[in-house]
Amino acid sequence: DIMANTRVHRPTLLLEQSIKVKVAGRNMDIISLGHSSAPGTLAIYDHTSGVLFSGDVLSFDRLPETREGKIDGWLAAIGTLKKYPMKQIVPGHGPVSKPARMAEVTGYLHALKTQAETLYRDGVSLGEVTNRAELPAYSKWAMYDLLHRRNIFNLYLELEAHEFAK
Repeated sequence: DIMANTRVHRPTLLLEQSIKVKVAGRNMDIISLGHSSAPGTLAIYDHTSGVLFSGDVLSFDRLPETREGKIDGWLAAIGTLKKYPMKQIVPGHGPVSKPARMAEVTGYLHALKTQAETLYRDGVSLGEVTNRAELPAYSKWAMYDLLHRRNIFNLYLELEAHEFAK
């Protein structure tokens, strides 16, 4: 009953690159970040307020989830966002924060990538990799216990697929 007389609006624009728009008198950039935290990732930067709406590219005080992501694209996306003169970030998860907190997310992603590459290079099996995945520096972040092992598993599979594609 709550949904009576509602309808879904279908998208009319496919973004393959960043665009500038003016909405309600505000100049904004819709930033196309490609396959980073997920395929077709977008962020929005409001020039008037200096606020970046990052979506799941950035999460503060909560572990990011890499299930649909590509870690190198994700790190590149954060590098792209750092170029904007933002004052505040509205992340996909966590509190509105200052831009300096972006370093926390890149720190985790780099540590995750290094750990996965080391375990893969050392010949740790896929069945054992989640038991060996520990990054204590991030263990206080929300969802760590649930997501870090999944993240290492996902990245391990990405490394394996890359090697088999050669």
